[in-house]
Amino acid sequence: MAYLKELLAREPRHAKAIYLLAAQHAELGLHERAIAGMRAALALEPAIEMARLQLGLLLLDRIELPKQESPLQYSITLRTRRCKNVAGR
Repeated sequence: MAYLKELLAREPRHAKAIYLLAAQHAELGLHERAIAGMRAALALEPAIEMARLQLGLLLLDRIELPKQESPLQYSITLRTRRCKNVAGR
């Protein structure tokens, strides 16, 4: 991490270094910092596909499921709500 921070001190807009530092933050459990870093990296270089994937996974990790519902049931409930919204019900 020290090398990435040193690089970013010299080149603050180095998208890949920002992404790698954000990935390290995710590994350390610093999810909010990781999300901010992934977004910053993608703003500078949208083609970093792994940053987009990891950002999506981090955001999915934030979703709290109701304690009684299984992940499958929660997904079905969300899909049903979306279908109703599209149908105008």
